[in-house]
Amino acid sequence: MNSEQTAQATVVVTGAGLAVPGLAGPGDLLHATGGDGGFDPETGLRGRDLRHKDRATRLALRSVESALRDAGLYGADGPALDGTRTAVVVSSNTGNYDSVCGYVDTAARQTSRAISAMGLPHTSTSAIAGWIASNFGLRGPAVTLCNGATSGLDAVHWGRNLIAADRADTVVVTGVEPHNDVVQKLLGARAVDGAATVVLESAAHDAERADRARAVLGVHGRGRDHHEVLCGAVGSRPEDIGLWLTGDRETDPAQRVTVGRHVALQDTLGECGGALGVLQCAAAVAHFDAGGDGPVLATARTAELSLALTLLPPPGAPRLSSSERKEQNVSHNTADSVDLEELRSLMAATFELAPEDVTDDASFTQDLGVDSLTTLEIATRLEDRYGVDVTDEEFKSISTLLSVRELVRRKLAEA
Repeated sequence: MNSEQTAQATVVVTGAGLAVPGLAGPGDLLHATGGDGGFDPETGLRGRDLRHKDRATRLALRSVESALRDAGLYGADGPALDGTRTAVVVSSNTGNYDSVCGYVDTAARQTSRAISAMGLPHTSTSAIAGWIASNFGLRGPAVTLCNGATSGLDAVHWGRNLIAADRADTVVVTGVEPHNDVVQKLLGARAVDGAATVVLESAAHDAERADRARAVLGVHGRGRDHHEVLCGAVGSRPEDIGLWLTGDRETDPAQRVTVGRHVALQDTLGECGGALGVLQCAAAVAHFDAGGDGPVLATARTAELSLALTLLPPPGAPRLSSSERKEQNVSHNTADSVDLEELRSLMAATFELAPEDVTDDASFTQDLGVDSLTTLEIATRLEDRYGVDVTDEEFKSISTLLSVRELVRRKLAEA
């Protein structure tokens, strides 16, 4: 394959945008605080262009506009792109459930004669994709996926497939899940109530336009065996993964993908559903924008299916060795920066337990039933994450989560 063919086959992310309450942009995904200056649905979901649309569609439209601006494809007069060569892929599991249930309830109470034909299009599964295409003048293929927690990463993969098949030069990939009474009743949990969009382009098209690549789509794995999917995605050097955006906050015990940082977006955002994979890609863009090394690993799985996607730094970005990345990751650590919840997640991943099981004072050996061999991994992971060396004598003092935090704080204060 020559360089021109390689560029055509390579798909890059050129823009990312969010419409998530409290978050100002993709960078906040990795440091979600919900502070001032973030997206406010009360004001952000108003406007003539959003009238008579359901909440999921309004969230999606706002995230698409943000992503197109980020990619340099939205100017003063609106979208600045070739609509005939731009496709739309949407991932949403509960997007228009409120519209569908509202119609069913009305028909049940007042018969079908009470149903308004004006709102009927909102009950279509593809309604969100249709509104995105219509509002932004996108006339390429429009695809909607609704297959659980893996739907978002599947949507990104289908976006890449549309480019590889020469059906589009640009693909707008959106993941959205609203929160409302219908969704609350269905899930029994609060949904993210937000949307994320990433803009995909072929590397060749991006080079001709502005060379704005922010991340490169790498290996995509899909299958029933989680271990095999992970192995296929990370290859023979799992230690080179710079950030794992995990769908369930657990490392695979057989794969032992030991990285400096794991982030589970649903821990701060709520149930992400079909938006998860797109949110993860937006977070990967933010990671690279901030100078983070890669690859970034994004994973999601259900009881029947596991997905993994690696995202690589954009061409020309500096690549760090494992030791250089480790030094960079720990250089900012101070005694006051040791977050108890992050440490709890690290311990839970080491012990293959749920984070809530690792309480502050629970004994690792007596209460949690962790064997001494597994406990030895703590020292390695603390060194990887915080850059502290734990001696054999100090290791004897590690028995609970709080004792680990105190040890790390003391070591950092002494450094």
